[in-house]
Amino acid sequence: MTYLQYAISIMEENLKTKVFSIRPIDDDEHENLLFLVNFDYVVRVNNKHPLDEIFREKHGEYRLYEALSKKALALPIPPFIYYNERRDKVEAFVPGTPFGELHSEPEHIKSVVASIAEMHNVVLEIPPFDPIARFRTYKAGNRSPLPDAFEQEVIKRFQMVYDSRPLVLSHNHLDGKSIIVDQGKATFLDLAFVGMNAPIYDIASFVSENVLDTANARIALLAYSVQTLESPYSLEELETAVSFVDALSYYYNAKMYRLTKQERYKKLAAIKKKRFLFAFESSLMEDKE
Repeated sequence: MTYLQYAISIMEENLKTKVFSIRPIDDDEHENLLFLVNFDYVVRVNNKHPLDEIFREKHGEYRLYEALSKKALALPIPPFIYYNERRDKVEAFVPGTPFGELHSEPEHIKSVVASIAEMHNVVLEIPPFDPIARFRTYKAGNRSPLPDAFEQEVIKRFQMVYDSRPLVLSHNHLDGKSIIVDQGKATFLDLAFVGMNAPIYDIASFVSENVLDTANARIALLAYSVQTLESPYSLEELETAVSFVDALSYYYNAKMYRLTKQERYKKLAAIKKKRFLFAFESSLMEDKE
């Protein structure tokens, strides 16, 4: 049975929905296969790629959908329709524009942050997304490490920020393709990394993955502070978290490139390394003053 045939069987056998239209969704960011069905549903067929065991948080995603199947929760994600232990998934199609295709205007940034705050305010316990453990997993075997002293300082500072507030339900990978904006509302796709994490991580991920400048990072931080009950984060704490996410993303993409030899991972690793080294050089300048 092909992946397309399997997607049809999920709709017709499990959901009793006749398929009259189905087409693949081009998405080179993910190892799973996506199909748009009847213009209303997105079916994800899990191809059980071995990289899933290293990089995805399958237990967190499964626990989240398990909770959603028992209780209606207001989350900024596509309406959940079907999920199974294989990690095949059916969700409603969400119209709109990926954040990565929009200009980083304040109103778009505030829409995303409002959805981040909405997700963080949901009371739900699922397995943690442990960023420091992941950092070590991704770094293992890297032949071009980042400056060690500064990297260790960033990890130490991030650990302090991580420990300073209670963990919340977090998306953990807010790249431009995973955020759909429509009529002032942001919806988050791709919950492969969902898990409990420090609140600042999603803000830092959003800033890092979408290469927001300092002015827009300030807008995001202020918008988050006024929409949550958490004690406000400082810009310094956000900068620490962004440097940590940059480093983690560098090691993630470098490891993916070693394992897959796909050039897109090599390019992303280079971008993240450049951003981290810029922060490193800035710290050296500050030390000289």
